[in-house]
Amino acid sequence: MNSNIYNKADQMRSAARQKNGDYGNPELQGEGNYTASRRYRKYVDAFLETGQVIEAAKAAAPNTEAERRELKAAESEARSHARK
Repeated sequence: MNSNIYNKADQMRSAARQKNGDYGNPELQGEGNYTASRRYRKYVDAFLETGQVIEAAKAAAPNTEAERRELKAAESEARSHARK
């Protein structure tokens, strides 16, 4: 019986390799992707060095009262799902 379970697992891994073509590729990472984290920090640091943070924040601000209310409602909804 246990050998059936292992055979099924092997079959599933083989199918995933064939379907994705990237199964087991060490370059691809899931959660904890250190490469992506380093790249993100690099671009954030570069953006911060441009000195355009305040301008970007102003550009992202809501333009109308209705948009402001919509963003506030979305923020409240998101916070309601946050861990406490």
